[in-house]
Amino acid sequence: MDNIKTLRPWQVKALEKGFQNSLSNGPVLNFPVLFSSVKVHKVEVAGKSPPDVLLIAAMTNAVKSALKEADTCLLEPVMKLVINIENEAINTVINDLLLRGGEIVERQELPGFVALTGYAPLRTLRGYSTHVRIISSGKAFFGMEFSHYQRMDLASQNEAVKEVTGFSTSSQ
Repeated sequence: MDNIKTLRPWQVKALEKGFQNSLSNGPVLNFPVLFSSVKVHKVEVAGKSPPDVLLIAAMTNAVKSALKEADTCLLEPVMKLVINIENEAINTVINDLLLRGGEIVERQELPGFVALTGYAPLRTLRGYSTHVRIISSGKAFFGMEFSHYQRMDLASQNEAVKEVTGFSTSSQ
């Protein structure tokens, strides 16, 4: 039975605040949780009406527990890359990008060079500008811009948690 309609407005506001609190500090590295919603069907209050701070804490704890059991994960930024490269160095650069978890989505042949368009996770691109020039003997240049977020695989997520906290995690 849905008894939410019997709550007073201040109680509903307290529950909403508890929900927002739990999303602001999620279960993975206390990062915010995105793309989530909760439907509360029933609220039971024993005794007199509790202060709003207790409702906030109860909702925060309930949602945090649900998020820990849910498939909550980190999202990572994915960058769109445009790499201009001379023909003789193309295979080396493509192989390197693929090893970094990237993908090539377009290849455009131009006079004297090739323009590659692709995507790669930002975490794999630290120092890439220097690296791509080294592996191509100075025959490749690239630019990047943010494209979108994608879900991190569990191994990458555990690596990110270890990098931030200094501790290894068991599966989330």
